[in-house]
Amino acid sequence: MEAELSLDHEIDHNPKPEDARTIKICVSVQGFGETIDPTLSFVIPYVSFEAVQYSHSHELAHLTHWMCSLGFTYRYICDVCSDLTDLVFALISSVSSRVCAVTVYMTSKIISFPEEAIQASFDETTNDVIQESFDETTDDVLSRPASKLAVDSLSRRIYKNNEKKTSNDSDDRDAIMCTICMEEFKEGEMVVTLSCGHEFDDCCIVEWFATRHDCPLCRFQLPRES
Repeated sequence: MEAELSLDHEIDHNPKPEDARTIKICVSVQGFGETIDPTLSFVIPYVSFEAVQYSHSHELAHLTHWMCSLGFTYRYICDVCSDLTDLVFALISSVSSRVCAVTVYMTSKIISFPEEAIQASFDETTNDVIQESFDETTDDVLSRPASKLAVDSLSRRIYKNNEKKTSNDSDDRDAIMCTICMEEFKEGEMVVTLSCGHEFDDCCIVEWFATRHDCPLCRFQLPRES
């Protein structure tokens, strides 16, 4: 399926109390005549994006599956989610100090929709091919650097030796060691904690995010640089 993506938004500076500091995503597909509802909307609080947690959002995962069920390719879905989250992150960064509500309108206008697309989406063999294409696309996307704003906003603290654990459990060892340089954290050293919970030396993770935007351990993603 070929489609053109358009994104628009509006900022409500005087929202209702229950709408304050939320982002409403309104999605529509134009030119789709099948039985699946071509519209979708959901609300996410600012904090989900401010903490750079959008890649773990249930709502955005639902958006991905919904677009897949409509017959969109994984490459297109990947680009859509990236453009959408980059826009929302930029918007809330500009209004985060105010009590506002943001509405984002996303429209996919179908240009070409082969008759066999729906059938192919349910064909197991075709799904394997799509998954392989998605994996290749993911590898390409992950090679892009993280947003400087997102990296600068990461949680940082000074490491204290009394945090060192004595257990032999691997999770405990990971908690006191940077798994990029494979050295233990040192007293007074700056340690960065990602939203996924993994910790690294400040200098190591900053250098890592200069060329990628995923966690070295679990592939948790930060917004990528435009």
